[in-house]
Amino acid sequence: MKNLFLILFVLAGTVAVAQKPAKLKVTYNFENIVEGYDHQTKTEVYVDNKLVATSKEHKQSEPTTISVATTRGMHNIKVVNYAYYNGQWEARSTDNGYSTDGTVTKDWLLKKKNALSVTYDLNQPDPVVK
Repeated sequence: MKNLFLILFVLAGTVAVAQKPAKLKVTYNFENIVEGYDHQTKTEVYVDNKLVATSKEHKQSEPTTISVATTRGMHNIKVVNYAYYNGQWEARSTDNGYSTDGTVTKDWLLKKKNALSVTYDLNQPDPVVK
């Protein structure tokens, strides 16, 4: 019986922590932009496969920050960058002919305040995530 109460107590505590708010600040920038190729870009942030924020459209040369409100606990965070090319938005990826992949995925135990920094170095295939 004591074990049952202990299990219920632990589960209740886990649920209570998971329901507390968390903030995630995603900052990203581009390096080594070739002159004349400063594309329009935007970025989407997903938490547990749910779209929670989209940046404004802007030039790659403009560093941007997106703030997301979610809950504390373990989450899958995905950041997807898009480029506007030939009149349409397309995911930045090496499969689409870009020099850098624009998708970052991370399983993360979110606390009260969290920060994710992504640098897309256009001379490198993978973004630098901190």
